[in-house]
Amino acid sequence: VVGLNFAQMRRRAGRPAVGFSAARREAIAVLGGAFIGLVAALYLDRIPKVAEVVDGVIRVLPPGQYAVGRLRALTYGQVPVFDEGTWDLKISGMVDEPVTLSYREVRDLPGTLSVSDFHCVTGWTRFGNRWEGVAFRELMRMVGVQPGAAHVHVICEETYPEERNEDLLGRTSEEYTTGLPLEDVDRGDVLLAYILDGRELPAANGGPLRLVVPHKYGYKSAKWVREIRFSDRGLRGFWEARGYSDSADPFTDDRYSADRYG
Repeated sequence: VVGLNFAQMRRRAGRPAVGFSAARREAIAVLGGAFIGLVAALYLDRIPKVAEVVDGVIRVLPPGQYAVGRLRALTYGQVPVFDEGTWDLKISGMVDEPVTLSYREVRDLPGTLSVSDFHCVTGWTRFGNRWEGVAFRELMRMVGVQPGAAHVHVICEETYPEERNEDLLGRTSEEYTTGLPLEDVDRGDVLLAYILDGRELPAANGGPLRLVVPHKYGYKSAKWVREIRFSDRGLRGFWEARGYSDSADPFTDDRYSADRYG
């Protein structure tokens, strides 16, 4: 767009040819503008202040959503009580170096800030959330995800002991979980967050640590994360086993699974 507009202005100004033909100058202008646009798309949105400005100008609601002013807290079951002395995060499965991290060790990992929107499957969207935490790619790099791994299982604090999950293989579990293909977490804006809008992440919003997957409905951004397992097989998590879509794409209004209606 920048290049085409620049070329059009040159034509209107009737600038004489200097060194290059008019057609060649226009081609150079278009290519230059395209390069500037590519650089802007790749890098400028990584700057939090720029991302906030862009988010304020371009706010796109997915179908069936409405905007709210703050991140709401919807919880089925009791909010877990955080005890830093006993809390840990396990990363296991198809990795070269499984680890168990204390909360302080998680906080000591290289941090990142990401500004993104949050789309709840119940119908509301909150724009411009400022998440701070550990980039998921950093964790993948740290443990060395093996080539055969294709899925991530996220296991959370057990808050619903009376409920049971069933995964894609028919196995059941009482754990509060979600599952994602590896390509859905191997993205620059996916992280494990412990700060929201400059403050410690409230327990009701998933503190001390929650997954943030901005391009999915909120139930994929699992709260109270305690373990991450890399696997070659998929997992149907807590909400997915109860009729919600496994792909969870807000921009295609993909809320419910096909078998929800029998």
